[in-house]
Amino acid sequence: MRWRAERFACLALALALAACAGREGPRGVSDEAIRIGRPYTIKGITYYPRDDRHYDEVGLASWYGSEAGRTTANGETFHPNRISAAHKTLPLPSYVEVTALDTGRSILVRVNDRGPFYPGRIIDLSRGAAEALGTVGKAPARVRVRRVEPSEKVRIALRAGRLAPLRSQSARTRFASTLPPVPPRPPAPPAPALQAAPAPAALLAPPPPLPSPSPGTPRPPLQLDLPPPEPETITAVPLPPSDVAPTEVAPVASGWFVQLGVFADRTRADSLLPLPTGLGFGAVEPIGDLWRVRAGPFDEVQARATLAQLRARGYQDAVLVRPD
Repeated sequence: MRWRAERFACLALALALAACAGREGPRGVSDEAIRIGRPYTIKGITYYPRDDRHYDEVGLASWYGSEAGRTTANGETFHPNRISAAHKTLPLPSYVEVTALDTGRSILVRVNDRGPFYPGRIIDLSRGAAEALGTVGKAPARVRVRRVEPSEKVRIALRAGRLAPLRSQSARTRFASTLPPVPPRPPAPPAPALQAAPAPAALLAPPPPLPSPSPGTPRPPLQLDLPPPEPETITAVPLPPSDVAPTEVAPVASGWFVQLGVFADRTRADSLLPLPTGLGFGAVEPIGDLWRVRAGPFDEVQARATLAQLRARGYQDAVLVRPD
C-alpha cells in the first residue's frame, strides 16, 4: 500500500509540473501576473497604462535589438531574436496583431516591455519580430496594431519566443471587415414651397377714380411740399507726408496641417475632438478605409506653433504635414 501511495504522489507531482510548464513556458515566462501599472513619466511626458480590450491604432513601428540580456518592464529577460514587442500603455503581457500596411503581412506578437518613446511611434518590435514582419530595412514602418486574444496554443508558442503562423489576408480587406458600418445620412427634408403673404384688403381694392376736369379747363401743376436742398460741401483733408516708400506684401503660403493621428476606428478618431480652445479647427476625414484627424490649414509659422502647443497639451503623436 505504501508503494502504491508513493507512486500516486509522484504521478500527481508530474502532472502539476506539466501544467505549470504549459502556462509559463521557458525560464518562468508566464501570463499569470498581468501588470497594468501606474502612470509613469519619460522625457517630460506622462503615460497612463490601461487595459484597452478594443485597442486598434495605425502608426509607426520601430525595432530594437542591442539591449540583449537586459530585463524587460515585466521582469523577463529580453532576447532580440525572439518574437516580442514593447508598447507604452497596454498591459504586460498582452497580445497584438501587427500588420505592415505596405505589404499586408501580419504577425502575432507578445507585448512584455515599455516603449517606444518617440512621437508617432506606437510599437517597438524585437529584431526577430521585425524580421518576421519584413520591416527591418524599412523602419520606422507604417503598421496597424490591434489587440487580440489568441488561443492557448498560440500563447505557448509566443511565450517561448517562437513565431505564430503568418496571416496572408491583406490589411485593406481586414480593415473593411472590422470597421463598423457607417450609418447612411438621412435625406434632407424638402424645402417648403414659398407662398406669398396675402396682401391687405386695402391694397387689393382698386384706387378711386380721379375726377375728370371740365373740357377746356387746364390741369393745375403738381405741387410738392419739399424743403429746399442744402448746399453740398466737401472738405479736403491733406494726408501727412511720409518718407517710407510703399512695399509690396507677399501672400502668406497656406496649406500646412497638423495631423493628430490615423485610425482604423472612427470612434477613436472622434475621441480626439474637439481640440482645446485656441489650437485651431480639427476635423475627422476618411482616407480609404482609415480615418485621419488633423487641424488646419495654417501657414508654416502657425502650423509649427500649433504643433508645439498640441504636444505640450499631451498630443504626443501629432506630426506636421507639409502642403502638396
